[in-house]
Amino acid sequence: MADCTVTLNIGDGPDEAVHPGDVLIHRVIEGVHGGLDILPKALKPVPLRRDPFATVDLEQGEVYRFEFPRHKLTFYKLIPATPTALYSSLTTVPPTPALPIPSGVELAELIAEILGGLFVPKGSQVVNVADHGAIGDGAANDTAAVVSALDELEAQGGGILFYPSSHGTGVYVQADVPLISNLTVVSDGAVIRPVSYDAFTAFAGAAVQGYGSTVKNVHFEGLRFEGSILASKNAALTLHHAQNVSFSRCTWTEAQGSGHCLDLLGCRDVLIEDCTFQGFRVETGRGFAEAVQIDNSTSVGCSGRDHTGSFDGLPCENITVRGSRFLPITIGGTTYPAPNPIGGHAVVDGMYHRNIRFENNYVVDCVPTDTQSSAAWLRFVGIKGLHIESNTFIATTTPNTRAILTVKAATGYSLASVGDPSATTTAITPMVIDNAHIVGNLFTGFKGTGTYDLIEHGGDAARYAKNVTVTDNDFIDCYPDATVGVDTGPDCVQVYKTDGILVANNYAEKVKRFLVADNVDRIRVLGNTVVDSNFQAISIFNNGSQVQVQGNSFYDYHGGINVSGYVGVIITGNLLLKPKSYSGWVGHIRIPGGSQIIVTNNIVDNTAATAHATQNTAVEFLFSATGGYERGTLAPGLAVVAALNGGATGSLETDVAPKASPTFTGTAAFSHVDLMGRVRNSLTTTAGNLTLSTTSSRIHLVDATAAARTVTLPATTTTGVRWTIKRSAGANSVTINPPGGGTIDGTASYTLSTLYQYVEIMTTGTSGVFMVTGKG
Repeated sequence: MADCTVTLNIGDGPDEAVHPGDVLIHRVIEGVHGGLDILPKALKPVPLRRDPFATVDLEQGEVYRFEFPRHKLTFYKLIPATPTALYSSLTTVPPTPALPIPSGVELAELIAEILGGLFVPKGSQVVNVADHGAIGDGAANDTAAVVSALDELEAQGGGILFYPSSHGTGVYVQADVPLISNLTVVSDGAVIRPVSYDAFTAFAGAAVQGYGSTVKNVHFEGLRFEGSILASKNAALTLHHAQNVSFSRCTWTEAQGSGHCLDLLGCRDVLIEDCTFQGFRVETGRGFAEAVQIDNSTSVGCSGRDHTGSFDGLPCENITVRGSRFLPITIGGTTYPAPNPIGGHAVVDGMYHRNIRFENNYVVDCVPTDTQSSAAWLRFVGIKGLHIESNTFIATTTPNTRAILTVKAATGYSLASVGDPSATTTAITPMVIDNAHIVGNLFTGFKGTGTYDLIEHGGDAARYAKNVTVTDNDFIDCYPDATVGVDTGPDCVQVYKTDGILVANNYAEKVKRFLVADNVDRIRVLGNTVVDSNFQAISIFNNGSQVQVQGNSFYDYHGGINVSGYVGVIITGNLLLKPKSYSGWVGHIRIPGGSQIIVTNNIVDNTAATAHATQNTAVEFLFSATGGYERGTLAPGLAVVAALNGGATGSLETDVAPKASPTFTGTAAFSHVDLMGRVRNSLTTTAGNLTLSTTSSRIHLVDATAAARTVTLPATTTTGVRWTIKRSAGANSVTINPPGGGTIDGTASYTLSTLYQYVEIMTTGTSGVFMVTGKG
């Protein structure tokens, strides 16, 4: 926001802008105070010291310009007793009754400009709770004084409620203060301690329903809500049907145990920005409790504290938590975790929350998931439109945990039961999360040995979740330091029973497994980089359709890429370098089932690693895989480029390097295999006699210039081994002999009697029996 500039004319006349007794508000945060420039008639700048306790004479008849840079303001009061005014810090002045608004400068408008909000209507009054009898010493109950101040504001249609931090000890004790509409509650750092649970509430108290039926247009700024972990006291606000509510620069300290800091029941348009939530009191069975709870309008949700007829099951809409901090706290040598930032765990049948946003927040060491297996730092159910973007999640002392869990709700409250404070949940049509976007976040330090995934998103067999994006995230150092097996620790991303998934442009380093997907449709895995994965880089299994794995890079990985049981698969343009030894697979790109599969233009480079005893194949189709097509694989350092094993069928069309041949093992009788295109085989030239084996070069040029030559075939039961033998020079014959008693197409030998004549001979699987498959 641009600086706010106000011109004040000091004097006693009725047309003057500022008079004796007028109030001016000026704000400060984090101890940084704003300056003040004074411009007399001669327009020569005379700077005032940057000191909140400084004073300056304001002379009658002069014109002064006060500039209020946003985020560098504090509270001040004009206290002229004579035509000469003093500009002084409010902290040096005893409380005085509320003073009139200047005629030339509307105070409410000025505050609205400073706060950056539209919550205060023109001409509103500023009311100080101290002026209504609040003691502010942390002991006296100030509820009656705060209610009295709000009554005054409500009679005028709203205004500004001010808690001075300089009054008493700046600690105000109150209980369940009912909010009003068109209200700004502001302080320069005062503390509010609830008597029991809530500091403020927004309840209807009558049979009225709908968004905004309790309060509208409420803003909180600069307050500190304080509970006690040791005394098991919360500090909350419960808002039912509130609309257009915001919190800025507020802090909740030791404010949460089994309950919440902000409990939103059927609210709309709520913004929590630049706030701090510190410390969580873990209670048995309540490890899932959230600082900001997203809930429907139900009597159960607010423990029956509003009128039965006010509940309508409405969901929350347009809820944003932005630029805030969720931190642990240490008390008496014991560290308590940070609150779980936001989420929900109950739904009303068919009533989806919409447009929930968690953006640019900093989250450290929240409640560990192993205190309650269904929990997570962020846990959501029943939402259409979820945005988790540009946040930082750090685990240093609570590694066994999920960061984000978005799941189905299979039970919930019926719409008919929302007014019943003792209602119970029943089976409902599963409510899943659609349109979830997890973008640009950092996850680091999640080194637990448990099986809680960092991001877990799932639907239901009867109702798949739809449209999920996981893009541009970083997963760093999320694998246990003391490894107890490769299948240990969290996966980065797990999705299941979901239709329409994009996992793109993420970076993962030192992780267990980057992606596991189970029963999904239309999944695209594009342009991700994974370094040091310790249990399969990607595994997409069970059943589904339309899989695209393209342009990903894997370095120092276990396993590789596994896609099983899917119809319509494209795996192309991926780079796999420095595989780790992994005895579970033969292929680095592995398709153990499915159909309509294309694998093209991938590179699997094992030249920098120790040769594998079992995982010696770049691309492997096996078991029930049908209709596979492979082309253009480069596999330096591996024995086999592509293979059809265990009954798989397909077409292999590749440039096969020496020592890297296509193989076909375990195929069913009469199965069909096409080997097409460019097959680069090894070639041997000899001027002597030759004895072949099944591993000999496939092409042999025999020079018979000096004498007639013989080529002896091996005794083998291997099927499908082929050699091409050509008389390349000389006038003498070349005779090809099977092993003793063997035959070639029923004859005892085969002779190349003319120059440049060749024959292609193949094993049949019966020792000593060979067949001619080509000649010329």
